[in-house]
Amino acid sequence: MKPSTPTTIADLNPDPANARLHSPRNIGMLVDSLQQLGASRSIVVDENNVVLAGNGVVEAAAEAGITKLRIVDVAGDELVAVRRTGLTPEQKVDLALRDNRVAELAEWDIPVLKALDETMDLSHLFTDTEKSKLFGEEENAPIPGIEEITLKRPAEVVFLLLVIPVDEWPKYQSEVEKLQGVSLIAPSMVTRPAKAEAKTDPEKLEKAS
Repeated sequence: MKPSTPTTIADLNPDPANARLHSPRNIGMLVDSLQQLGASRSIVVDENNVVLAGNGVVEAAAEAGITKLRIVDVAGDELVAVRRTGLTPEQKVDLALRDNRVAELAEWDIPVLKALDETMDLSHLFTDTEKSKLFGEEENAPIPGIEEITLKRPAEVVFLLLVIPVDEWPKYQSEVEKLQGVSLIAPSMVTRPAKAEAKTDPEKLEKAS
């Protein structure tokens, strides 16, 4: 049985697996945009009227007093273009800027994203490095060349020798900089690695030949 076509946003259901968080500022900017310029972007719902894309827009629309809804059934083989008329040149630019800015203000819901990562392949969306940053795994990653040290007696200064491969420096740079700010670490002992330049000794080459 085909579900009835909704006519108001109140007939829509939020996505229970939505992995985006919308801060008060994010929703507030959406509300202001809807009130100042009107609705201009479509949302996506499934056959059960669950909002797949645009949950924040629906929330903001309700707050802005927009309740009417128009459903356009498509099979995915055509784009749906929302045509807005009557906007001034300045309003058109403002609309485009707002559209991009509100998207930046939304954040990932990390617990939801982690749960999705366990049940589906997200490699087409995030690299392993990007997921590590999102999930906070890099914060606890050990720095190569450092072993845990237990002090048997109080010490005023602890010197650590960091052995970090040159090509791995960008990965651990932030952690090293954190160490430099700790009172037990001597900043002068933590140095940025430099690539060694290969040098050729003509005399050695002549003897070898």
